[in-house]
Amino acid sequence: MFSYTEIRQMVKDISDAAKKSKNAELLSQTFELQGTFLDLMSENQDLKDQVRDLKDQLANLSQQKVDRDMLVKFHDMFVDKDMLQTIKSTSVPFSDEMLEHMYCSKCLQEKDSMISMNVLRPVESDSYTLICPSCGYMVYFGKDPNRGRVSFF
Repeated sequence: MFSYTEIRQMVKDISDAAKKSKNAELLSQTFELQGTFLDLMSENQDLKDQVRDLKDQLANLSQQKVDRDMLVKFHDMFVDKDMLQTIKSTSVPFSDEMLEHMYCSKCLQEKDSMISMNVLRPVESDSYTLICPSCGYMVYFGKDPNRGRVSFF
């Protein structure tokens, strides 16, 4: 099997020979061959890019599957198992780092997307409210974050 560099050199050699022979039809076919070769190179690069993108998507899906296996339900949202005890032992407001590990249950179940929750209503009010920035799903609870029940996803 030849490399692109070797094929390019062969096409160049054929083109040079066609120019020296002054055969118009041979020269025309050589130009067509060069065009076809360039099209094949471009198509090959496009296919390589598609393969790379598909591999990236597969890696992301695999990681998401692993991430989903590490979730538990807490207050109508999902949280990382590793962070559950930290979240339960912390009074509101939750830190940004904790919010990164709290996911919208609606987006996770309907769109299979792990979207981190954001704070909507601060702790000064009687309830603490988190909202999904993607779908607008809200989770309400009092100042005690331990009132939620925990269940596995």
